[in-house]
Amino acid sequence: MVKYRIIGLYEPIKDSIKAIESKIAEDPSNPALYYGLGLLYARENRRDQAIEQLRKALSFNIMDPLVLLELGRIYTLDGRYDKAKTILSGIQSDPVLGISARYHLAVAQLESGDLTSARQNLTHVTETDPEIFPRAYFHLGAIMSRENRTALSHYYLGIYYDRIKDSKNAARHLERALAEGLDDPKTKTAAEERLKRITTDNKPAS
Repeated sequence: MVKYRIIGLYEPIKDSIKAIESKIAEDPSNPALYYGLGLLYARENRRDQAIEQLRKALSFNIMDPLVLLELGRIYTLDGRYDKAKTILSGIQSDPVLGISARYHLAVAQLESGDLTSARQNLTHVTETDPEIFPRAYFHLGAIMSRENRTALSHYYLGIYYDRIKDSKNAARHLERALAEGLDDPKTKTAAEERLKRITTDNKPAS
């Protein structure tokens, strides 16, 4: 599976599709081939075909968490949030893929309007592994904005932009967060320390 995950996510799309289709003709009982093909179709936004191939992969092992994760992610991209949430909820406790499942579940919850559950899952993701999904902070910023918690919105956006190495926007949002007033002393201290580091790291050499 790992080999075809790499092919599906990173290799040239058109050539890889042709190669995997040829392999399927020779070995139609290999679920990894359908999995890889589904990922390639998803990269071309051919989501119906991607879902079809992933469901074929699942027909060999209906509980394969790697396939379920991608199926849930693609359902989310396709706006089929109920299906995505059902699938991703089932693997959120997986010891390896659970953190990824929680992130994509949170996105589906956010897009379908369940801000409370989305916030809880995004917070879990950022507290468990702050590095793995930088965009989790962006989504938390969006949630706080919709809940009229402006200072926290800027705080999370500041972290997001810091994570993606956009120091200008990171500093701007952290300054706004502090100006708006962060109620929690620990959060305020964290914002001040992050802003100080960003400012120091980007200070012109004398």
